[in-house]
Amino acid sequence: MTALSILWRGALPLTLAVALLAPPLSGCDKASDGGVGSLTLALEDGHGGWFRLRIYDAAPGADLAGDSVFDTGCVEAISRTYELTNIPVGGGRTVVFEGFSSAQCEATSRLELGYRGGVTIAQSTRPYYHIPIYQDGAVSALPVDLNLSASVAEPIEYCDAADDCGVGGTEVCYDGAKPQYWCVPTCAQDSDCASIHPLATCDVAAGWCMLYSPFPLNLSEPRAFGAAATLASGDVAFVGGVGAVSGGRFTRTEHLLEVFDQATGLFVARGAAGVQDWPAALSGFADLGGDRVALVGGVSSLAVSWDAAHGALSTAGNTWSDLLRSDLVIIDVAKGTAKASTLPRPIAQPTVVRLGPSKLLVAGGGTGEVLAASRDAWICTVESDLAVGCEAISPMNVARMGAAGACVDAACDQVLVIGGASGAPVAELLDATGDVPVFRALAVEGVAGPIFDPVLCGLDLVGGSSTRGASSNLVAVALELTEDGLVALPDTGGLRLPYAGAVARGTTRCYTAGGLAPAGEVSAQVLKAQGGGLSGPGWTLTQPRFAAAGAVVGGSGPLAGRALFGGGLTIADLASGAIAFVRGVEVLTP
Repeated sequence: MTALSILWRGALPLTLAVALLAPPLSGCDKASDGGVGSLTLALEDGHGGWFRLRIYDAAPGADLAGDSVFDTGCVEAISRTYELTNIPVGGGRTVVFEGFSSAQCEATSRLELGYRGGVTIAQSTRPYYHIPIYQDGAVSALPVDLNLSASVAEPIEYCDAADDCGVGGTEVCYDGAKPQYWCVPTCAQDSDCASIHPLATCDVAAGWCMLYSPFPLNLSEPRAFGAAATLASGDVAFVGGVGAVSGGRFTRTEHLLEVFDQATGLFVARGAAGVQDWPAALSGFADLGGDRVALVGGVSSLAVSWDAAHGALSTAGNTWSDLLRSDLVIIDVAKGTAKASTLPRPIAQPTVVRLGPSKLLVAGGGTGEVLAASRDAWICTVESDLAVGCEAISPMNVARMGAAGACVDAACDQVLVIGGASGAPVAELLDATGDVPVFRALAVEGVAGPIFDPVLCGLDLVGGSSTRGASSNLVAVALELTEDGLVALPDTGGLRLPYAGAVARGTTRCYTAGGLAPAGEVSAQVLKAQGGGLSGPGWTLTQPRFAAAGAVVGGSGPLAGRALFGGGLTIADLASGAIAFVRGVEVLTP
């Protein structure tokens, strides 16, 4: 018989929560001839009064069917930390936690799902695993700022707060919840925390060992101005972007890729063999399918701040001719390989549209010393070795930078390009049905002025602004291509378009998260985009952010259909205009 012990967590100062062992509860298990082991589970704060916890040999499907080696049945939730003992040993296990509002734990009363793969049960050890919780119908933040001193604190029958628990000053006594006492590891420098976790650092003021970026439960580094894509496996890849600050400038990430493995719920950070450097920001991006993506152009670093006088982002201080990149990087995420080819000219913020598995359109973008918009366009072909050759086609009717593009037919012989230009036409159509691809200006009904940094979900406009670098009063529109041009049907809900928000594209709908709001506010709003409109079901990020990246988890596992929004920036100080990273991933469970 397996056993589940409850570790009671008190309310300790400085967010330190520690555990006290309580009598065990019974579970049921699958017999094993290989011995038994135990583990300690720490759960994110949940909402259910009851729960069921199971451990599977491998990742289960979305219905959680299949044999488990451990099953608590329906149990009252009186703690967030539990010790599980007498579990059959084995590797590659998956822990599934479900929180319920009902004492019967019916499926209709489920409030949340906890999920963690890659768990190993071994004899004579009691490893500690943190389990992220995904609240149904809400946004949940993946773990950041974990207090590791709390995770390894030991209950003790008695200790004195003036004492050091008798271990030479490496642990302190906590007696703030008498008659319960704990010995808590303390620290004065980072090296004091190495035995708990190799990446732990010391919060010297508090004396606790902390894991501020608890990779692989979350991204290993900050990310902004990057991109994300759903892979064939259902995993989500975060690609490129800025991840550090040097000399007041945002510089590229350490890892080209970080992949969220939907089977384990964990992240994998990696580069791609074949490239040692890549653009940091303002790149064009396309998901080519087959687990291949393209990063096109961009800049090597970026200075950006908030200009309170003009109410917009400012990129003053960038010498563009020194920063622009001509890289066209094709990345095979599944194989972990990449190859960089050279564009005909260095550009930033080009429009990039997948025309087929090995073909893409590159149009417009900023170039030169003043980052002037361009009319140039190319059709580029990807070879089997990931090398790319680009052929110039007739230019667009107007210079554009940061425009959006989308195929309007299944064969992608016609591509809509909209926005990114100060003058008319607002939109044009690349027609490749003839012998020579040509851009045709479109008369647009329903959109009066320019659209900067637009975002499309299919042919629905779900992001953008009438002012570059700031939000505006533009509303979402559904775009319909007719013989006479383009008709924009405004969203009757009248919700303002998010600007510089993250967009996660699903099979039938998109989700937008965050962005810049008026007067220098940063938004935490999460919206659903479907049928030409935006709706706000009340979803909210835990941290407002802009310049993040988003994608929807695919596959058929328990996490499928959730939208991940990773990284981003915030305005740290309106007066100085300082911009700061927002770390980590938030997950929408629709």
